[in-house]
Amino acid sequence: LAAAITQPERFLKLQLVSVTPRFLNGPDWDLGVSLEPFESLANDFEEDYQKALQRFRLLQVHSQDRSQFRKSRQMVRELAKTLSQFDPPSRQTLRSGLKILAETDLRQRLGDLQVETQVLAGRNDQVVPVGASEFLFGRLTNRDSFHVLDTGHVPFLESPSEYIKALTVFANKSL
Repeated sequence: LAAAITQPERFLKLQLVSVTPRFLNGPDWDLGVSLEPFESLANDFEEDYQKALQRFRLLQVHSQDRSQFRKSRQMVRELAKTLSQFDPPSRQTLRSGLKILAETDLRQRLGDLQVETQVLAGRNDQVVPVGASEFLFGRLTNRDSFHVLDTGHVPFLESPSEYIKALTVFANKSL
């Protein structure tokens, strides 16, 4: 999002999936994550990376439907297996990423985004509430469409067919 605002010439179109302009709650923002669970997860990453990663993965997928929930948990196991083939990020990399999440607030810059944008949100997202994506979409000047999918935080993994349909319609509109 920040790159598209500051370097629009690098983008033809932009699809934002489960994105918020501000990650943490604050005095004038209640559509983010509370500081306490955020710091708890950050501490967990410092103490036990694998345990924290598993906790974070489970936050990514969420469904009210039991059969979909089982599929989501299986997907998390498969993702964990795939990721275990790679070296974990360094603690410094994790700290840097968490610092960006904690300090970034793009709410005042959303009107500067000139790239045609589609926004997708997951109805059951435990990380980025739908309201945050609605807020973001409502402040874009070159917005295309807003979709709420029946998924958690990662609709492209949880419901690939719904995701691909939204992406294809957006991508096929003339540039």
